[in-house]
Amino acid sequence: MANKDHKITLTVDASYNWSYSGGNDGGGNVKNKSKDGKADIDISLSAPNGFSIVSIDFSGEGSGQMSYKIIGGGKKAKIDNPCTEDADVYYQVNVVDSSTGTDVACDPKIVNR
Repeated sequence: MANKDHKITLTVDASYNWSYSGGNDGGGNVKNKSKDGKADIDISLSAPNGFSIVSIDFSGEGSGQMSYKIIGGGKKAKIDNPCTEDADVYYQVNVVDSSTGTDVACDPKIVNR
């Protein structure tokens, strides 16, 4: 069966506590089959006004195949995962609170096997 896209929600509160929902495990982590079609990851931010996604960092085996784009003024992001090779990647969604300039780093995992 071909890979499917994933829907993730990143929730950040005014105290900068964060959590993920969605993905394969309900906690923002995703697993896909290598070389079985792309599996994009759609991320929605649930946070107070003034918070936005500013970037996404990738690290680990296979991270070079990942890319992203910010959508909707930072309220959404899309990770492009072509699943062309094995991967064991941590992705960190970087959120900023524009009222204080505080950066919040939030990081689950992507696995292609």
